[in-house]
Amino acid sequence: MATTAGRSKQSVSGGQSVAPILNGVNHLVIACSDMERSLKFYCGVLGMKVKCASGPSADDWANRGNTPPGPDGRVRANKRFYWLEMANGDVLALLEFPDMDTSAPPTYFGHLWPQGRPSNNTPGGTDHIAFNVNTLEEQKAMRQQLIDQNIPCSEITWAPGPTAVSSVWLYDPDGNAIEIATWNFGGSEWSDRTEEFWYTDQDMPQCFKDNFEEWRVPEHWHRTSHNYR
Repeated sequence: MATTAGRSKQSVSGGQSVAPILNGVNHLVIACSDMERSLKFYCGVLGMKVKCASGPSADDWANRGNTPPGPDGRVRANKRFYWLEMANGDVLALLEFPDMDTSAPPTYFGHLWPQGRPSNNTPGGTDHIAFNVNTLEEQKAMRQQLIDQNIPCSEITWAPGPTAVSSVWLYDPDGNAIEIATWNFGGSEWSDRTEEFWYTDQDMPQCFKDNFEEWRVPEHWHRTSHNYR
């Protein structure tokens, strides 16, 4: 197995070789209890587009209890599966469970979100989902769109430390903690940033210290959107 630029090459048919590179999010799956309600939020408010959709007929769904259980011994509980695409091609998939409680656990950072929900004191798994917009102007417009649709959301806030994103915080219909974030590349806040600003951890894991030049983001990526290759 050959290695180039710090990445192993895997052999494929025909004697060619490729360097595997993660270039985005293929899809995230979240559970919902009411597909219509979720589509009104994700498509009607946030502007995602339906990439593909599947589900049983009304009769098959009504008679699902009369069919043999699946390999795990359970009767089918999920109904529809919708895949929603964002402008850059990333996909969020909605898996519908109409007869189950799909309420999401709270985020550890509950104080950032509206409606006074409690914070999660025992975090685990995914804490929240952050969707990207390119500019502060788009973020302001998205926030106004949420307000116009009577969806509670926070003011625009800026994260402390090296992340340099501004955020709007809200919940989806099933209580999933959602963030609308932007790096706002080109904004005045970037004019005095140096590379040292991004790596302020005083006790970095040893593996990162040992591989810093290979694992760190290239300096110019900090100031603009980019293609990985």
